[in-house]
Amino acid sequence: MRWLLFFWLLGLSTFLQAQNKFWNSLELQAQYGASFAVGSYAKENYAGIFDNTTSSNPRYLGIQKFQNGYARPGSQMSFGIGFQTSYPLKISLIYQQSHHTLPIEQLESTIRNGLPQPVEREQFLVHSDYSLKSVLSEVSYVWEKNKWQGNFGLLAGTGRLDYPDYRYFYDPFNFANDNSKEPINGLVAGFVSSLSFELIKGLRIGGKISYQRADFNYRYVLRLIPGGSNYTYFNDEVNYRTLNAGFQISYTW
Repeated sequence: MRWLLFFWLLGLSTFLQAQNKFWNSLELQAQYGASFAVGSYAKENYAGIFDNTTSSNPRYLGIQKFQNGYARPGSQMSFGIGFQTSYPLKISLIYQQSHHTLPIEQLESTIRNGLPQPVEREQFLVHSDYSLKSVLSEVSYVWEKNKWQGNFGLLAGTGRLDYPDYRYFYDPFNFANDNSKEPINGLVAGFVSSLSFELIKGLRIGGKISYQRADFNYRYVLRLIPGGSNYTYFNDEVNYRTLNAGFQISYTW
């Protein structure tokens, strides 16, 4: 994180030196595009779902996310306000949402095949999607040539990930989470780059790409409902890693 601190200190020092001459223009931004899970966030390990099964706990069920997020390609959208300085530096505040699904059918099939089946039962898996809401600050270097403008910068801020809850219905029981399902907080950071073209004075369209990462720690408490007095719990972590690309529109005045 030293490079991020250095970048912020550099921007702050420029601000203090320029004082009232620092701000040059104001920009409104909107972006929508695709979000691709990468690294451990996209990995899948179906065999590992029953790794912790024991003779005393034969129906252990844990779709643990650490190093295997099972995330599929999704979407991302954001809205922001940017402040262009009298130097080639832009500071922006951005609200962002991203969404990724999981391979529910494959996960359900793995669990169905792994559980003992003395009789045919109705059974199915319910799993929430990954939904992340973030408030980010962006500091970017800006270059301009004719009507083209390019940006490259750093992102950092706070994110709230909806709790990755799931339950497996195994008639007449549920293997379900008995823990709090509050959203999980984490630090989101990354890199961002964009290229835009000025259509008319102040109005720009272009593309934006970014890499973002965050780690979200949580606890899952597995209990058999109804009637389960015993429970199994584990601490888990969603390793959020994405490459994002989309269309961007902005207006400056």
